[in-house]
Amino acid sequence: MPFASDLTIVSLAPISDAECLPWLIEKRYNNNESKCLAIMNISRNNHYIPRMYLSKWSFSGKVPTYSFLVSNENVPLWNNQSIGRTGSLSNAYINVYDDQEFDELEHRLDSLIETRSKEAFEKIDKGDKLEPDDWKRLCDFVAIQYVRTPMFYLQIKEWGNDYIPRIIDDIGSSINSNSFFNEQKADVDLRYIPISGTVHNSDNSQKKIEICTVSGKGLWLNAINNALEENSSIRRCFRNLKWSVVDSPKNQKWPSCDNPVVLCEKNDDTIRRVSVLKGIVGGNRIIVFPASPEKLLLASSRRLFEWRFQADDELALMIIQAIVNNALLQVYSIDKDDRLPTIRQRVVDDSEFKRIKTEFEQWHENYKSIEGELLKSKKTFVLNNKIQYLWLRKAS
Repeated sequence: MPFASDLTIVSLAPISDAECLPWLIEKRYNNNESKCLAIMNISRNNHYIPRMYLSKWSFSGKVPTYSFLVSNENVPLWNNQSIGRTGSLSNAYINVYDDQEFDELEHRLDSLIETRSKEAFEKIDKGDKLEPDDWKRLCDFVAIQYVRTPMFYLQIKEWGNDYIPRIIDDIGSSINSNSFFNEQKADVDLRYIPISGTVHNSDNSQKKIEICTVSGKGLWLNAINNALEENSSIRRCFRNLKWSVVDSPKNQKWPSCDNPVVLCEKNDDTIRRVSVLKGIVGGNRIIVFPASPEKLLLASSRRLFEWRFQADDELALMIIQAIVNNALLQVYSIDKDDRLPTIRQRVVDDSEFKRIKTEFEQWHENYKSIEGELLKSKKTFVLNNKIQYLWLRKAS
C-alpha cells in the first residue's frame, strides 16, 4: 500500500517539426526537505468518511470498528473508536502551492456536499418522501464519497503510473507542432497538478523541454477538486442512475466501512463486487452505498430493483460481503456483527502495521517534499499553463 509519490522526470529531445520525438522517463525519489510554510488555524484533521455519516454507526460518540490489520493477537476484534479520529487522516485534503498550504478542499467538501445532504439523509432514516433536490444531494454525496477516500488515491496513483507516459507522449506531439509556442496561455487551475516544464536552448539553436510530473497526492486532490464542480462528469453520472432505498432485514443492520461506495455486478440472483477498471456504470453494474444501519442505497444505469424494498437474508448477505471486501482497513458495525470477521479475516503483523501507520503519518510530508517544487507558478507560468492545459485535455 505505497503512499509515497514517484517523481517522474521526462526530458524531450530537441524539438522538431517533422516527427514526434522520443521521451526519456526515469523514476526516482526526491528527499529534499520541505519548504512549505505553516498556516495557523488550518483544518488538519480531515475526515474522508464524514463525521455526520459516521455518527449513524455510533453510540456516545464511539464507532464499533473491526480492523483488518492489527499489531498483535491481543487486540480485540472490535474497538469503540472516537468519531473524531475514525475515517480521518491528518492533512489529507491540504494542498500546497507556492510554498503555502491551503485547506480549501476541506471547506468545500463540508459546505457543498456534507451540510447540503444532511436533511436528505434524515429523510431516508425517517422513511419520508424524497424530493428531486434530495436525490440530487444524495447522488452528489455518494459521487464525492467515491473519490475522496485513500482507496481512490491508490487507484489514481496506479492509473497515473500507467497513463502518465502516454499522456506526456501526446503532449510531446503537441509541443512539436508550430502552434504550441504561439498559442495564448490556457485558463486552467494550476494549484493541484504537480507538473512543470522548462525550456533549454542548445548549441545548435534548437530547444529542449524538460517536463517533471508526479503520480501522487496532487492528482488525487485534482480529481476531488474537479468532482466538486457543480456539473462535473461524475456528479452527472451518479444523478442519472436509477436509485433504490433498501431496508435491512429484520434483526439485521447494514455495516459500513472506510471505502463505502461499492461497485458491484448483478448476475441473475447474485451480486458480487467488481473492479473499478470494469467501469462505474453500464450493463448490470450496480452501486451499493450504506446510508445508515437500517437503510442502504442501490443504483444502476437501468432499473434493476424496485425503488424501495426490504432485502431478504440472502440478498443482504451478498451485499454485506461486498461492503466488507471493499474496505481498505476498517469496517463499522453498530451491532458488532460476528459474521464480518469470518467474511474477511484480519491479519496480525506488527511490522506491516507499523509500516502502514508510518506511511499515513508521513504521507503529507512526502507530498510537500516531492511534489511541492512542482506546485509553483515560477517564471515559467505560461509554459506550465500550456502543459497543464494539454495534460487536462489528454487525461479527460
